[in-house]
Amino acid sequence: MQQSASIHKKRVVWIDISRGIAIISVIIGHSLGNYFPNYLASVIFAFHMPIFFILSGYLYREKSFSSIFKNNFFNLILPYFAVILIETVILIVCRFLPNPLLYSRFGSLKQLLFAAIYGIGGAAVTPWKNNIPWIGAIWFLLAMFFGSQIFNLIMQVKFKQHNVFYRGLLVLLLAFLGAVSAHYLTLPFSLNAALMAQVFFFTGYLIREYKVLTEISNYFYVILVLVWLLSSTTGLFTMSMATSNNVTFVSVIGGVVGSLCVMRFSMALEKHLQHKVLWLQRVLVFWGSRSLIILCFHLVDLDSVQLWPHVIAYGSRLFPYWGTIILGISYRIIFASCCALIMPYLPGFRNLFMHRNYPIRIKK
Repeated sequence: MQQSASIHKKRVVWIDISRGIAIISVIIGHSLGNYFPNYLASVIFAFHMPIFFILSGYLYREKSFSSIFKNNFFNLILPYFAVILIETVILIVCRFLPNPLLYSRFGSLKQLLFAAIYGIGGAAVTPWKNNIPWIGAIWFLLAMFFGSQIFNLIMQVKFKQHNVFYRGLLVLLLAFLGAVSAHYLTLPFSLNAALMAQVFFFTGYLIREYKVLTEISNYFYVILVLVWLLSSTTGLFTMSMATSNNVTFVSVIGGVVGSLCVMRFSMALEKHLQHKVLWLQRVLVFWGSRSLIILCFHLVDLDSVQLWPHVIAYGSRLFPYWGTIILGISYRIIFASCCALIMPYLPGFRNLFMHRNYPIRIKK
């Protein structure tokens, strides 16, 4: 418990490194061009979203419902609607001032608002024929918000004995419900993903409680890497929709072991970089500490900015296709990183995207 308390007093470098690796993997996974889907995409998608839930579970400490609701509203829901506001402004600008730099993936304001309210990450499965527009990458904010509330409630359930065992059964039941229901109905607010994420929250909690990261030998991590790579051969894990191209159980195992490997690698990387390549550690920590901002503006880039086609067209005249994709990925990382870098200097925006550092003050 002392470890948990120290975690919440200050940022932990290896956790930010883990988040940094994960958020850059998100950008890479979304920017593979004709190389998507392929085996590399499957390796990336196996862990790049599950690890955020696992790290959240690792950092978990029991709170009242009102406390966790308030904190997560300002830190997750506020940025969610801030992105919607930005996309709304861009849509209106494109409607009245067509230009080569901006565009909108949404055909109308009504479609954008419907996508924002329903809040899902991909094409919906429904028993009716109506198409539900998806909001894209910021589905994660809704899934984390609702998933955190659910997990906190689970952890507050007290059993006479064997708390871990019975809570684990409850977690598996909810995750199973989220995965099975996803094949028949995509629930609003990314609830399918929020339910499936309970496995990852609980895994993170167990990793901390049983000191898994330090108790397992390095040789065993070699086996875990092989399991991660083997699970990725069976198909793509779409965490946003709680679905998989293979048996979902296999994908969940891949998500757990892949995340565990990245976390252990990040711990080792912290020790190595702080003595030899400090600038790289600072970059990874920056990406990790501002991963939410990077995710949000990566979505804006995907949905509303027309620079990617120009970068790809320019690259194709200089490089083979794989080189062009690397150039495109570099552009997307730089774009999102620049947005994260300037955010503290933007009054108003920083209150929406960095509430922990710049809380909104309500004058009485």
